[in-house]
Amino acid sequence: MICRNFQEKDWKELYRLYNRMLHADRVTEGFFLEHLILSPNFDPEGIILAEENGKLAGAAVAQIVTRNVSPWADQVSSAKSVGYLMPPLIDNTETGRMLIAEAEKYFLKKGRTMVRVASLGPTLFPDSTDENAYPEICRALEESGYTIAARYHSMKRGLTGYKPSEKVAAKAAELKQQGIEAKVCEWEDIPAVKRFMMGSSLVGRIQNLALKIRQNELDQVVIIRNAEDVLGYCQYKYYDELERVGPFGVTDKMRGQGIGQVMTAKLLQIMAQRGLPFAWFASCTETNAHFYRKNGFEIFRTKRIYMKDLPGEAK
Repeated sequence: MICRNFQEKDWKELYRLYNRMLHADRVTEGFFLEHLILSPNFDPEGIILAEENGKLAGAAVAQIVTRNVSPWADQVSSAKSVGYLMPPLIDNTETGRMLIAEAEKYFLKKGRTMVRVASLGPTLFPDSTDENAYPEICRALEESGYTIAARYHSMKRGLTGYKPSEKVAAKAAELKQQGIEAKVCEWEDIPAVKRFMMGSSLVGRIQNLALKIRQNELDQVVIIRNAEDVLGYCQYKYYDELERVGPFGVTDKMRGQGIGQVMTAKLLQIMAQRGLPFAWFASCTETNAHFYRKNGFEIFRTKRIYMKDLPGEAK
């Protein structure tokens, strides 16, 4: 078995390998091309392929942030010395250890001394490693010195016959009396939505709103607002996956006052009315999982966040 760098002719075989090894996170060919090959941070030197008898047997996709994916957020500065390693595309630990070692050489060469096992981008590709679906990948990472820094959860809920709980409905009525209401986003809301996102953790997701406008899908966005300000944002059909919801966010000054629950319930109600059978999202922390349980979401995947500080000095 030999290791070599990615070449243009490899992309389709790499795509097939991705869907075979990360079988619980399959993507379409177009998605793979758009979000990996066309990524502004794509570097063929960071894609290390394991080849045996002329066929790909595994791959490591190592990425660093050299260009901002979003024009509204400075990812280059926030990433600093972090390198991002997609969960290795392997089915045995020996190949995994070999590829991980090669990826670490790449990170050190590029001045990255901390590795996070996650892909670049807002959970477009796996941002963590499913401990049940990919035991060999987990084992290869742990045998290579990676430790579990945290866990993420994927959650879902059915929408057949959905209606908000009595508690959430009562909170919605209370907020309405205060002039705060969850609603489908309309054109006249856009300037205030942008102002809200620019001042929140969703600043890097303004492109999601822009995509909804471009595709004439603004009716898939729900906001919560008063007369002056937008206080929260959520949407469904995240990156063209119809039942996938997110991103979610509420203004810091209103956290803990139930507006997120009311906004989420409104989104689910709209999805149910439009005949969608369920809603799901890819990743949240345990703290956030507690929030979503209040609207009936249940965990269906648990994924590990692996980290490693690299020994030696960056070149």
